Amino acid sequence: YPGLRIVAPISSTVATAMQATVSGWPEGTILLTDVDLKRDAMSAATVALACSGTVTLELAMASCPVVVGYRLGTLTYAILIRLLTTRYITLFNIAAGEEIAPEFVQGRCTAENLAAAVGARLDDPALRTSQIERQNAALKAMGRGLPDPSEQAADTILSLLAERADHDVYTAPAA
Repeated sequence: YPGLRIVAPISSTVATAMQATVSGWPEGTILLTDVDLKRDAMSAATVALACSGTVTLELAMASCPVVVGYRLGTLTYAILIRLLTTRYITLFNIAAGEEIAPEFVQGRCTAENLAAAVGARLDDPALRTSQIERQNAALKAMGRGLPDPSEQAADTILSLLAERADHDVYTAPAA
């Protein structure tokens, strides 16, 4: 992919170690340690390869199609697979009840599988658009666009306090 730019948002605590890791990556790879620029990078991305977690929601909210990879230790995976009650690990896939973002977990999390899924999205604008639309629909089903729950809770508490203040007139006891 001529002109492909790789941007990897990372913690500043691992920046030095990551420099060595990416030294063999394509020229122009950017290690982004500034958290304020993370959303801009996500919005500008054509496609993202991400580990399952909060970042998949952040990428979806930035309208970036995402491919998910996740690998656990063998024992941890053996225990977890018996506890899982859902078919998917990505929250918006769970909400949609379908695999919107392809998930490559454990043995399926290979360089070949990840590269093929990312490549398919780089090659096919219609696939990217379809995935973004489906991600947005899943986010809407999860409550995107509704009032912020913490603001709703704060407004409710303030309303209750105001009602109480209107009804409860405090008078100091006589001295």
